[in-house]
Amino acid sequence: MRQNSEPNFLFYIESPFVSGAEAQVLRNVTSLAREGVKLVLVSALGSGDINSRFDEAISQKISEVIQYKLILAGLKSPFARVIADQLRYAAGFVRGVRFAKKLHPTMVHVNNGGFPGAAGARGFASGVKKGFSETSLVMSVNNLAVDYSSPARKLDFWFDRVLVRRVDSWVTGSNAAASVLSKVLQLQPGKCSVIPNGIPLPSCLDPANCNEEVSLAQFGALKVGLSVGLLEKRKGHSHFLSALEILLKKRALPEGWIFLIDGEGPERKSLEEQIKSSRLSSHVRLMGSSPCIFHLMARCDLFIHPSVSNEDLPNVISEAMALGKPVIGSRLAGIPEQIEDGVTGLLFQPGADRELASKIELLIRDEKMRETFGLASVAKYQREFLPEVALEGYKGLYGLDSSVEN
Repeated sequence: MRQNSEPNFLFYIESPFVSGAEAQVLRNVTSLAREGVKLVLVSALGSGDINSRFDEAISQKISEVIQYKLILAGLKSPFARVIADQLRYAAGFVRGVRFAKKLHPTMVHVNNGGFPGAAGARGFASGVKKGFSETSLVMSVNNLAVDYSSPARKLDFWFDRVLVRRVDSWVTGSNAAASVLSKVLQLQPGKCSVIPNGIPLPSCLDPANCNEEVSLAQFGALKVGLSVGLLEKRKGHSHFLSALEILLKKRALPEGWIFLIDGEGPERKSLEEQIKSSRLSSHVRLMGSSPCIFHLMARCDLFIHPSVSNEDLPNVISEAMALGKPVIGSRLAGIPEQIEDGVTGLLFQPGADRELASKIELLIRDEKMRETFGLASVAKYQREFLPEVALEGYKGLYGLDSSVEN
């Protein structure tokens, strides 16, 4: 990527919410703004105010913050969603052309949470190169890319081929995601970089008013096993409960432990019924969605992430590692890149209830192993998942670090 003594950057985010990938781009923007880089941020969000992510001093240093509403959001019919995607792509393309012609940016970073992800983001990226071909175009993709086996994705094929020709550098959060993206889009070697999302050290969101620490007093001296995530099938909570039931039946579930599941979602009723039918009511608690997850994570002795599909590099695993927790996770997508099996935690095959049960039993029995894994987790977090590490990777990709070649 070419160097420029006076960089002029354009960032684009399109998402129904702000998650790990979006938060990473916003950290890039705020850091570059502090360093005096001229930049414009364009966002299309389903909800929330992007300005709330910036303090006033930083916002004033950003040349312009422009927000759009997601068009035709919330459609349920597959046919309607296909049509809406075509319209979003067209709207994004027009915006990309317009901003590129107006700003002549030296670098454009388009964030796309997944792939195909946001149609408007793909349209914007294609439009940028149409409007100003000399710009360097970076596109970040989190989660695993979807192939062309479905009718809807077949419609995307030729649009994607245009996009592949126009994007200079692709970025994913894990090697697993990079491998899948490269295969789906048939990317040339060296076209895709891996920069894990930086994760700030978890902290209390509102120390003056937060009551979460007080509510945890109910668990007294109990050891806590914790799982955090939306209550959806892909998160594997039913397998987690099945593993605990296996331990209960073999009388390997100690009375001194409580297992907590934090989150809300469509599977809550099913999980409640499974807890009751498995006679796990005295061992498992559904906590709902905690307004401040920090105290719960800090309180836990073991973190379990039992996902079975649609994952990449879960932020919550990196957060648990930052707090020095041993982690048990499924051998899925980028999770083995976070958890070093036998070093920072333990891995198991997704959906393998008995294997998960054995991993849980091993760690609840061995306090020394938990401590060793916890220390190794912190060290790995500091090496690979600190926000500063991710920022340096992106600055190299943006051409702001002469020591990084792209």
